[in-house]
Amino acid sequence: MKKQLKKLQEMKQKKELGNKGFSLIELIIVIAIMAILMALIGLQVLPMVEKSRVNSDYQTLDSCLTALQTSVADKTVSDFSGKTMSQVPSEVKEELERLIGFSEADLKKKLQSGDAKGNDVLFTYAAPTASNKAGEFKVAAGTLWVSNNGSSKDSNNPSGGTD
Repeated sequence: MKKQLKKLQEMKQKKELGNKGFSLIELIIVIAIMAILMALIGLQVLPMVEKSRVNSDYQTLDSCLTALQTSVADKTVSDFSGKTMSQVPSEVKEELERLIGFSEADLKKKLQSGDAKGNDVLFTYAAPTASNKAGEFKVAAGTLWVSNNGSSKDSNNPSGGTD
């Protein structure tokens, strides 16, 4: 009888020691709930990330536009349209590279939004005319562009960037 009583006490001690953790089913349920929550949060965050990339690209293009305007100022330059940094007139190219602060390849890498990533940055200049005394300046990458008349556009977004 003592042996049986001793065995029962040992079994009780083992059972008490074994119940200190969570069961496998409880852990799986918690992980599943966490996965669902992360998926829902991810769906809300991803569009905001892309929007911030587009805004960053607009700022980069706007900086390039300012550099283009400064580079062309006080120079006699003929019109050019849709030229990469390496294709613009040499007297503008040197100043443009200096003002932007990085090479054409680095500029291309700097653009991160889906609409501009991997695209060449194209520069356009039209000399001042009687009707447009400031001239026309435009910088574009993919579907994003900015110009000196204060507009910018994303052709995938009918409302544009900042009109």
